[in-house]
Amino acid sequence: MIFTQKIILLQHTPDLRHLLHGSGIRLVKRQGGVAALQKINERKAAILYDFLDQSELFRGTVVKKDRSLMNAPFVLPHEGAG
Repeated sequence: MIFTQKIILLQHTPDLRHLLHGSGIRLVKRQGGVAALQKINERKAAILYDFLDQSELFRGTVVKKDRSLMNAPFVLPHEGAG
């Protein structure tokens, strides 16, 4: 390795961002990859939305065809409503 390459390597040491990024990639691989995580997230969302659909206390605010895996908004009944 020539001197300038050594200096460049010293200027770009791994920091917390790089370590976390590497950890995240390893976690995704251990879980079976992106496709496997997609299936896991679909199952978790289905459990949550099934609960909201059957709940007498909470009410989902998004129609089924537009539901998200990442954001599941819901509301409580307003006092005096009904």
